Amino acid sequence: MSIPRIDPEIDSCIAAADHVDIHSGTTTRPLRSALAAMISWQPWWLKGLYVLRTFLAPLFGIRIVGIPPTWHGSPDEIPFQPGERIFIGTVWKCAEDRWWSVEADDRHLRVVLLLLRLPGERTETDIHLVTAVFLNTWRGRLYHRVILPFHRRIVRAMLSRAA
Repeated sequence: MSIPRIDPEIDSCIAAADHVDIHSGTTTRPLRSALAAMISWQPWWLKGLYVLRTFLAPLFGIRIVGIPPTWHGSPDEIPFQPGERIFIGTVWKCAEDRWWSVEADDRHLRVVLLLLRLPGERTETDIHLVTAVFLNTWRGRLYHRVILPFHRRIVRAMLSRAA
């Protein structure tokens, strides 16, 4: 699956990544509202995976700052300015109600998440969550292999919250 061209810098980022994961769904919500629904959702099993990650990641030399907090703010409070921090990383590039991206960078790997909303003529619009991963070291590659099956499950579940 591919996504349409968005922005030259993001397009080249996705093209250069070592691994790209694209998951898609539909939503009737504006981008901020869909994003808020996704990041405010943390069921018990997801919190359990985050706890496991706090013990597992350091074994690979990956910096983890604990369990991400559950988002309790309104959609309008989600950072949309490049450089602003949110618990999953630093806002990279955004276009209001079209796309939002955040990056988390570590010496072993860099991850860019992109939430893209493609309005159409229907009531529902297509929404895509793109994960671009840059594997900088063997530790990053190994960590990525271990977490990838869990990442895919989490992303699919988060997208269902955006509907």
